Amino acid sequence: AEGGDGGVPDGFDGDPERRSEAAQAHTAFAFDREESPVHVPLIINVLLVNLGPDAEPASFRLDTDEFERLLFQLKPEHQPTCIETGEKLHVAYEIYYDVTHVSKSDSASLAETLRRNMRHAGAVQHSDSITGVNTPKGSGEKQGFVPVFEVPVEGEVEAEYERIYQTYRNVRKYGVDLPEDGQGKYGLILVSMDKDALAPANVTDALAIKEKKEGKAGRPAHSYAYRYTYGTKSGTDSFVSSSRFAVVDLSAGPSSYGNTAQGEGAVIASSIPRKYFAKWEPSAEEAKGRSLLRARSLNFQAKLATIVHSSVTHVFAPDVQFDSLDFSEKVLVPIMVFQDHRMFDPLAPGHAYSVDIERIRAQLQRIAMPGQKVEVVTGRQNLLEHERIAIALNKAQRADTVHESYKGRYVLRSKHYLDSKVLFEELKSSSDYLASGLIAASPVLSSEFFPDFEGAGDLAQKQKNSKWALGTRVLPVFLFSLEQPGDPILFDQLSAFAASKDAVLVIQSGFDSVPIPFFSGGKQLLLSLRDPTAAILAGVGSALGGLVPPQTAFSQLQGKTVTSMLWAHGGTPFGPFGNSSSYSQIAIDQVLGNSFASRMDASIDRVNHALLQMDEFAGTYLFDPLGESVETSKRMGWLERLKKRSELEDGGAMPLSYATVRDLHDEVLALEDVFSQGAEAMYRLESVHSHTLSDEIFAKASAFHSHAINSLSHANLLLDCCSVTHQTIPRTRWTFLARAFLVGLIACCVVALVAFLNPRKQARRKPVVH
Repeated sequence: AEGGDGGVPDGFDGDPERRSEAAQAHTAFAFDREESPVHVPLIINVLLVNLGPDAEPASFRLDTDEFERLLFQLKPEHQPTCIETGEKLHVAYEIYYDVTHVSKSDSASLAETLRRNMRHAGAVQHSDSITGVNTPKGSGEKQGFVPVFEVPVEGEVEAEYERIYQTYRNVRKYGVDLPEDGQGKYGLILVSMDKDALAPANVTDALAIKEKKEGKAGRPAHSYAYRYTYGTKSGTDSFVSSSRFAVVDLSAGPSSYGNTAQGEGAVIASSIPRKYFAKWEPSAEEAKGRSLLRARSLNFQAKLATIVHSSVTHVFAPDVQFDSLDFSEKVLVPIMVFQDHRMFDPLAPGHAYSVDIERIRAQLQRIAMPGQKVEVVTGRQNLLEHERIAIALNKAQRADTVHESYKGRYVLRSKHYLDSKVLFEELKSSSDYLASGLIAASPVLSSEFFPDFEGAGDLAQKQKNSKWALGTRVLPVFLFSLEQPGDPILFDQLSAFAASKDAVLVIQSGFDSVPIPFFSGGKQLLLSLRDPTAAILAGVGSALGGLVPPQTAFSQLQGKTVTSMLWAHGGTPFGPFGNSSSYSQIAIDQVLGNSFASRMDASIDRVNHALLQMDEFAGTYLFDPLGESVETSKRMGWLERLKKRSELEDGGAMPLSYATVRDLHDEVLALEDVFSQGAEAMYRLESVHSHTLSDEIFAKASAFHSHAINSLSHANLLLDCCSVTHQTIPRTRWTFLARAFLVGLIACCVVALVAFLNPRKQARRKPVVH
């Protein structure tokens, strides 16, 4: 599809011999972050399985060009937000949707794989999206219940989805050459399976026996349900893979899960446009009169587009957790275990409470920047021997109380938790070196930490191999292994970990089934605190790479984080529905993208600050009170004004010379070009190249900031002894004659006006009578 035919924006050119859209979209970078951010193209390949011209119901028949246009119109770009500050980044993703139908052969292969991996897991109560009606008596199942089958994703099923994603990933719809091992396209696979053909053997056998006894039987699609599982016991109809795609199955479930404490983001039957909802079929009244197929089709497309856009904001282009910059050559992650018992050693391998140090070391190296080395060290301490840390734990304990009515009386229930912010501050300010010493060993890596460069020589001294030589960053992980004889304690976000830019906190205990306020399939979710490996990976990924849980995003409209549990399952270490001990390829890409976005954001902030100072200086010393010259009709910028004034001064010394400002202007143009190159490299996911360019961008932006601020400071210092005055307009030799002419003209006009208003009176004559 090209141009208006397929909904593709005009101007997209992926010819390798020419610059990509990333360069064309970036014409200036000194701007408001919400109006004109740096654009990085992002292609999302939306794969449709069994949603073609012969799909059932008829409202599920999607036209790829029409659906593409809808997606482009609803969300052409997405600008992530830094959750720590609540501000949008200077980087925005310009989204290009590639909607493609999957072939029937690939659909049949997927159906066979799903059918082969179904495992019977009990019964589930019927709903309109499964049976449409109650299960009749004598069907072999409990009244109102149907068998449910679980499909484990890890293994053969995920490999089949990966094969389909790879098959359609390299389709050159936009003419872009993508690297084999690069990001290129992300995939969102929307599945609508035929449950009649997918039915397991025991379901079809039961229906055959029923038909033999009663003479009739219902449809197989209405006689069972299936759902996916990914690392946990919670069933789901959507998941994020360990690769670069996500899946939403419209025929699975319906699965329900979410937070019991707050209803926001919970997944229920209506969260997904289910294939077997009766609302997608024509009603009896509709069959007699006018068809509403078009209305149902548009309704279905709107709901599907909402899911696609949710995947953009939560999965493929998520927000950034922290406003941080990491230019260190080495990252040291000390995992310090503080335990108040002797029941087990968390660092000893081979038992149920072991921390998988080797896996943590391998996974952390995956999220390291190119050329950066991550080293993990461990240590075990008795908590009772570190009273300051034990006191910090006690100070951070809080309790939520709830009064519930029970048989006419109020019963008090309390839930204890750890306030992570209080615990971070207490550890930072404690006199225990293993706490405050490790936290203070590495400075806070924010844009304010790095000084400016004084010039090219200073830049060369502070750089090494085109990188910042800032030594080692220390990110301590404090693992509290507690006996907890009472109720187990979690952190304030009902999680086993808490992360900041300075440290990571993790809780471990012997409890294997901790009830938490989350539900799945009508049952309360249970959390295991035995193995903290996934919690450590989640915390370090958040602190080191700025990763955000896939169910979390920041809403600019509401000014807070919002939740969508639709993406909570999958290959992610963020709980409670994810429990993977490895990072997905999407997360690895996000770490690189977060680093690039943070450096671009900090660079643009510095350039903007310098330009604002320059404009303020120009407004004070180079412009007249009205902001425009009354001597010339030509509109001039302050660079041209400075050049003209320099010529009028006959080459004399000025506080801010034209040559200095011209050099600053050339630096701005050079920065604009390198910003465009960085956007291109980021789009093609050239890891080493984009990382090097982001270093270069930040270095040049800092050098420009230093050059501009120092030049302005020097000029202001020279002008401190003076005051700003505005002279009158210089008069020419024709001034006197022009004034005399104007005065005479005005006098004549006044005389003529007076004569006209006061006409001369004529003498009246007495008439003569003869």
